[in-house]
Amino acid sequence: LEPRGAVFVEMNGLRVVGTHLGLLRLWRLRQMKSILDHVWPDCSQTLIAGDFNEWSDIRGTEPWENDFSVLYPGRSFPARRPITSLDGFAYGSSISTMDDGVFRDPAASVASDHLPVWANFEVSA
Repeated sequence: LEPRGAVFVEMNGLRVVGTHLGLLRLWRLRQMKSILDHVWPDCSQTLIAGDFNEWSDIRGTEPWENDFSVLYPGRSFPARRPITSLDGFAYGSSISTMDDGVFRDPAASVASDHLPVWANFEVSA
């Protein structure tokens, strides 16, 4: 795979994955499939967060369609004048979103070329 990575952590049955997917759709789809292979078959308590690098509003997360809901909290790229939502979350059926957004602060646009996104989640037992 393209030299990108993902970090996996599991605590009390909740799996959290942080990732930075590739620039090309072919690589992103392969990377999503690889992440899915690591957490399948029970994705219900899995949360994936990161730069998904997907510019399309209508496609690009097909490997995750059956197992996850995908959330893009808002326009986060480029930080100085955001025009698209590249950063987001994918979460399983036991997880629901309570609130989400983009952290808009002048310091944030200096720290990175992406604005930070955030979300509050609730995990059902």
